[in-house]
Amino acid sequence: MEAKKQKPFYNLVPVLNVKENITFPIKLDNQNVDTNRLNEII
Repeated sequence: MEAKKQKPFYNLVPVLNVKENITFPIKLDNQNVDTNRLNEII
C-alpha cells in the first residue's frame, strides 16, 4: 500500500501580501530583512 503524499501547509496571513507574509516572521524575531535576498525570491 502506497503512503499518501501530504501537501505542504503554509501558515500565511490572508490579509498580508506576499512580501509581508515572507518578512513577517523575520520582523517578529527582531531581525533585519535582507532586501536583496527578498527581491531574488520574489
